[in-house]
Amino acid sequence: MGGASFGADPNRYRVRATPSHPSKRWKANAERRPKVDCDLKSVALSSTIALDARVKRTHPGAVRQILAVNLRRFRIEKELSQDALADLCEIDRTYISGIERGLRNVSIDNLERLAVGLRIEPWQLIRRPDDGR
Repeated sequence: MGGASFGADPNRYRVRATPSHPSKRWKANAERRPKVDCDLKSVALSSTIALDARVKRTHPGAVRQILAVNLRRFRIEKELSQDALADLCEIDRTYISGIERGLRNVSIDNLERLAVGLRIEPWQLIRRPDDGR
């Protein structure tokens, strides 16, 4: 039985010149890195930049406004409050309010949920008002 030996790696206990883990290399090379003074408290974001980072804004289109008008019209015709419609559709009331104000970009799934709650066809919610009934 010669040749290959199964067991300990001969290089296992070898002393390395630099540490193998990246964080240890970072600490070991601290004296070579340039010194940078950085005070994070002095970095300030304006309120508009902070707002843009939190909320994704989309450009409101004409169909969004048509949906807003039609949803409110059908909801009032059926004598439903926003809260009652939200319960029927299993959607939050604030979401219904946002749709009616033209602030929400509604998915096809939610359009269908609204139509089922109002007992109408989904296409009726995005039909232009001048198309007739």
